[in-house]
Amino acid sequence: VTDLAVTVMAGDDLPQWLRDYVAADPRVELVTERPAGSGFPSPFTVVVPPGAVLEPTSLSTGLGLLSERVRVVRTLPGWAGARGVEIWRTRTLERALRAGLGEVDPDVLGEHWVTEKALGVTHPQPRLTPQGMVTTW
Repeated sequence: VTDLAVTVMAGDDLPQWLRDYVAADPRVELVTERPAGSGFPSPFTVVVPPGAVLEPTSLSTGLGLLSERVRVVRTLPGWAGARGVEIWRTRTLERALRAGLGEVDPDVLGEHWVTEKALGVTHPQPRLTPQGMVTTW
């Protein structure tokens, strides 16, 4: 039993070496589309879009914003069409999914929007090292 489960959205073009690497960790699952569920039984569900990188304090900062009135924290995406990071109380996400996520009034959800910078979310550009490895450092 673990307190962490990671679901990675990956297309068919994901290299086999990366699939093999991820398959070695039973907590990680590769999927081709976003799952319709939550992180139950975890009390929180965090959705991180591909390419987003969190600072070590991003989750604790986001969780600190949750309260009785605020049940989901979302970041404003850095550009049009991009998805932001979402930090949910799992109970709220489960209820919203049962009701139809798009049908729930944002005030009822208890949404709180913050900038990506406020949570320490970045989108580094990948580059090649002299050895031919991909890195974002």
